Amino acid sequence: MQGYSRLSLLSEFLKCVQSITSQGSNLKKGDCFQLRRSFSQQDVSKFADLSGDDNPLHQSADLTSSTFAQPVVHGIFVASMFSAVIGRNFPGAIYLNQQLKFSAPVFFDEEVTARVTVTRCKQVKNVCVASMETVVEKANGQVAISGSALCSIPAALLHGHPSE
Repeated sequence: MQGYSRLSLLSEFLKCVQSITSQGSNLKKGDCFQLRRSFSQQDVSKFADLSGDDNPLHQSADLTSSTFAQPVVHGIFVASMFSAVIGRNFPGAIYLNQQLKFSAPVFFDEEVTARVTVTRCKQVKNVCVASMETVVEKANGQVAISGSALCSIPAALLHGHPSE
């Protein structure tokens, strides 16, 4: 992910849009799904309460370390967007694995886009086991989080047989 230029990120985004608009009934390599949002200070405070992660880095500017000039959103909170993308597009899907690399901070009220792209899909009995590339990109094109996911998606949701 680090080697992505703005042009290659734009190219990936356009492939994602084409995939979404032309998607048929089969899940296949290259299919792409995304979600855009920002995280408010209130969102981050709620997440801190729920998770128990009350690191000052996420709370207020005067409590952050000198590493960042302002509070940052919990990386795992931002990464939860991948689960939202998969769950919204495939209700009943089961997350099997997630690998993450945190490359850049996300700040309060900064818009980011989570993109999940199918890299492999294999039919196993009554489910599709899908490997996916996962990326969170900031509005300026910088990659904040990259990684991969593995999901089990009920074949009944796909209305057909996925191809490898």
